[in-house]
Amino acid sequence: MKVENLKVGQVVKNYKELCTVLEIKVCGGESKISQMEELSRHCTYHKKR
Repeated sequence: MKVENLKVGQVVKNYKELCTVLEIKVCGGESKISQMEELSRHCTYHKKR
């Protein structure tokens, strides 16, 4: 996970794009939840609906 690719105020439109930016594998289910928990340890983010 390359969190250095993220910038302050950067907007990512969906999970797949986020995986591309972070250079990680696109997962689903429990693996996706684990990835998002790991991401929350490195940075702050929020989802808009």
